[in-house]
Amino acid sequence: MTTRSEVTKRMMVRDIALDGCGIGAEVEQELREGMADVAGTAAAFIKSASGQLAYNLLTNKPCGVELRNGETPARHAIEHGLITTLSGLIKWDIYEARRLAAELLEDANDHEEAAKLFELAKGKAEQC
Repeated sequence: MTTRSEVTKRMMVRDIALDGCGIGAEVEQELREGMADVAGTAAAFIKSASGQLAYNLLTNKPCGVELRNGETPARHAIEHGLITTLSGLIKWDIYEARRLAAELLEDANDHEEAAKLFELAKGKAEQC
């Protein structure tokens, strides 16, 4: 398992390498635009997750609504925020949703099920 300090060290090494490589204006502009996209996506996640957390605590809890599998309101809000943000990012495209689900399974080392979803995700390309 990678520790937080190892990740930080890698990021610092990458930053130092970029500082010394003299990237061109085009790459610098692409980097700025990409970072703006990242920041926008992060803001959308925060808005969605915090809104869901408030709803969980101010509406669901007083009304006796229970979360699945003993989830905490915060854990549920984080998962909801991630899903809502990702769905918006892919514009609710079913094939992209399958691909993302496959990527998640790959990350969890469920390669067999991931392969099935990757195959289903190919359907979009075959329809065109």
